[in-house]
Order: sequence, then structure tokens, then C-alpha cells
Amino acid sequence: MHKNHPLAESIGYALEGLKFAFIEGRNFKIQIGFLILVSLLGIVLKISSIQWLAIILISAVVLILELINTAIETVVDMVS
Repeated sequence: MHKNHPLAESIGYALEGLKFAFIEGRNFKIQIGFLILVSLLGIVLKISSIQWLAIILISAVVLILELINTAIETVVDMVS
């Protein structure tokens, strides 16, 4: 049976997942660190809007894939 959650509750679950990934995931922390470094370099080098867009999109894809990887690893750890 499908249960609809209120939006605030769904956002809460999403934030809990991000918190878990940041606390438990060494690679997630490393990737956030590199994102901060790249962002600082972007500010210093005064990159263009298109370059910012590329950084944002690429960073989002990397972080999303890391979250998927963390979820898969967590499920495998639970099963084994």
C-alpha cells in the first residue's frame, strides 16, 4: 500500500539521509571538500556563468551518484 507523506516529512527524511551520508560517508566528505575548494577557486578566478553552471551540474551529478552508492552499500551491509 502506498502512503503519501506530507512534504515537510519527506524533506525531513531527505535531510536525514544527507546528514547520514555526511557523517558516515568518508568519500562524501571528501567530495564536499573538493566542491568547496572548486567554488573558492571559481570566486578567485572570476569564472563565467556558463562555467559556474558546469561546476554546479557536475558537482550535483557526483554527489547524487555518491548518495546512490552509499545507499547501495548500506543495503548490502544490512543484508550480509
